[in-house]
Amino acid sequence: MSEGAYLLERICSYSHEDGDCLVWDRYCNGHMPVINVDGAPRPVRRVVFGLAVGPIKPGHEVIHTCKTLKCVAPEHLEQITAAKRRTMMAALRNGRGQAPSQVRYMREKHGKLSIEKAREIRASDELGKVLAARFGVTPQLISLVRTGKSWAEPSPFAGLGAR
Repeated sequence: MSEGAYLLERICSYSHEDGDCLVWDRYCNGHMPVINVDGAPRPVRRVVFGLAVGPIKPGHEVIHTCKTLKCVAPEHLEQITAAKRRTMMAALRNGRGQAPSQVRYMREKHGKLSIEKAREIRASDELGKVLAARFGVTPQLISLVRTGKSWAEPSPFAGLGAR
């Protein structure tokens, strides 16, 4: 068995299938799956991409294109420039530069609130500290929801484009 085939088999044995994703079960540095290759830690996605797709271009990084943070499935990997990855990460952190549907998805998937809870917060007369404790969020988020800076209701006139 070649070294590449052995390494892919080892990576598969350290992962489990979840739908069409291959989810890494071992050590991660943050959300980045890591494997020891020849005694040195290597990002699993780079190893898988190099073995399954081909060499990685200089100045490029390998990212996963699905919503599963620890996915290492070859069909869910893509190489992009480091600058593009930084731009994408900044957009994820602050919500700017993303499609509204992507922001909604991230909030619904990873956030503690939903639009129904935001409506309940806006309708409540309770103190922000009490609501924060009940919903498991910070009082600052309660304030942002109440002022409409976070979880704002979409306007029925949005997108009409008055001229």
